[in-house]
Amino acid sequence: MIGPAVEIPEVHHHTEGDVSKIFVRTRRGTYVDTTANFADDWGGEAFPHLPERATDRVYRQGVVHCVQSADNVIEGGPMPWPLGDRIIAAFDQLAKRQTSRQEAEAQAKQKTEAQLAAEMGIPWPPRDILKELDALVKRVEALETAAQNK
Repeated sequence: MIGPAVEIPEVHHHTEGDVSKIFVRTRRGTYVDTTANFADDWGGEAFPHLPERATDRVYRQGVVHCVQSADNVIEGGPMPWPLGDRIIAAFDQLAKRQTSRQEAEAQAKQKTEAQLAAEMGIPWPPRDILKELDALVKRVEALETAAQNK
């Protein structure tokens, strides 16, 4: 997902329960995805795991680099952080790879749905069904109007 731009670029790793996401916020927009999808989109060195009890790693270029829990800073990180700087610099590439991956996933899903529909003898895509229903509704309305005018 591409989101709003920010003035100070940052890399933010946030974990809540089983959900772990990477946010890359830049002046050109925001990249957000799961850590697994980020790893595919990034293709670079591995993103560091959060220590036990930690929920966030925040690297704001030139401002802060820390690992924190929900209520406490656990440790600081190197400033500048070379990995964070490389990730921020690669924002356009990340966003492009994410978009390509999401489009490929959507096409694969649509293809699978179309194959299932064909096996079941259901018209595909679904809008064909909607057209048929719309035409049927119009025919029923026309018959009702004709019956009322008699």
